[in-house]
Amino acid sequence: MNLARTTTSWLLLAAIASVAHAEAPKTREQVKAELKEAIRTGDVLAGGDSGLKMNELYPQRYPHVAVETKTRAEVKTELAAAMREGTIVPAGEGGMTLRDEFPQRYPTVAVAPGRTREEVAQASLATIPLQRYGRADEFGAAAAFLASEQAAYITGVTLLVDGGLFRGTY
Repeated sequence: MNLARTTTSWLLLAAIASVAHAEAPKTREQVKAELKEAIRTGDVLAGGDSGLKMNELYPQRYPHVAVETKTRAEVKTELAAAMREGTIVPAGEGGMTLRDEFPQRYPTVAVAPGRTREEVAQASLATIPLQRYGRADEFGAAAAFLASEQAAYITGVTLLVDGGLFRGTY
């Protein structure tokens, strides 16, 4: 009796679940539209063994969903600023901004707004224990040593020529 009740319960539960999840079959046009949207947004698996979607593997190629809405005028203003500053990414495989590809065409952006070049240089020098930047002959001497016969037995080493800036070991 208990087995019959359990079996009946399972059959009834399966019938209810199948009715609840029953959907009308999609038309060919609906499937094509969904595939087109998935390809546009990169929501398809990338080739190979990575198991990642295209938008995860190449995030710079696919648009992100906008969280906030903007007016047409706001979008036009942002686009004009991006074109003026070179922060727009042109079509292509590189994913680089126009500023990165053509730096001579766009004005430089202040790295430390409100500070002069000398103030930034002084702050940078204060972090170096020797309190000065390295000279070209010092970098050249290190490179010449590594290329010399005296350094023939040195392999797989990173030689820091930084005046003690890096505090630590590898």
